[in-house]
Amino acid sequence: MKKTLLPLLAAALLLCACGQTAPASPQAAPAAQATPAALSPAAEALDALLGEVRQTVHPGTAGSSLRAASMAAKLLDWAESAELTDEELLAILSPWLGELDDGLPGDFPEQLAAVDGMARILTGEDAAQALGLLEDAGCEECGYPWSGKAAALLERLMTLAGLREAP
Repeated sequence: MKKTLLPLLAAALLLCACGQTAPASPQAAPAAQATPAALSPAAEALDALLGEVRQTVHPGTAGSSLRAASMAAKLLDWAESAELTDEELLAILSPWLGELDDGLPGDFPEQLAAVDGMARILTGEDAAQALGLLEDAGCEECGYPWSGKAAALLERLMTLAGLREAP
């Protein structure tokens, strides 16, 4: 009887535990609460691009302007096909605009402002200047020239980030 009961009891305990997860660490719990449950592919891509801005663009350092130009081109390429509302943009931007204690130098709004300055050049009237900047930054394969839709979405993003005046 004991030989039969023991495997049944073990199986029952395993079945009861299957649906449960291990308790999250205190650091993981706030991170999970801050991240929306299901991001659209466009929102996930924007979040990844903002992370890349944070990692690579450091105003005042050597090569920073070319990295900012490269990030502006990537954001404009992203914006060409993205469809996000202002609420979705704010949901992605908000954590980036708060206090970031990730050990990286710089201030994210300053980093994003550097990218915005380059985006203005890339979407401006001077095609020769834009093409020269893209060549210098190694971005000849980007989607230049971008449509008005891409420029408008980037304008909304930078306005929501507080870098441009609302129209």
